[in-house]
Amino acid sequence: MTERSSPLLAALMTTDDRRRCAAIGCDERIPPQLLMCRGHWKLVSRDTRQRVVRHYRIGQERRHDASPEYRAAAAEAIRQVAELEGRALPPDLVA
Repeated sequence: MTERSSPLLAALMTTDDRRRCAAIGCDERIPPQLLMCRGHWKLVSRDTRQRVVRHYRIGQERRHDASPEYRAAAAEAIRQVAELEGRALPPDLVA
């Protein structure tokens, strides 16, 4: 499955005022332009955090048009946190 068609990433691209953190199993509600809550974001490698920020386009969460580069960086961030926390990845994020 491609990063573009990932149901998990698509669910994160919402128009709600708040949405849940992208980390698997986290229910913390965050602003829609953020990928993760502060605690999980700190677990992501610096390089991956920089790629997520670099490829974020203002308003993509409302337009549902995140770039392939953003989706790949976001998926990598989710994978890193899942690995650190010992959580299983959903099939659409298994590399």
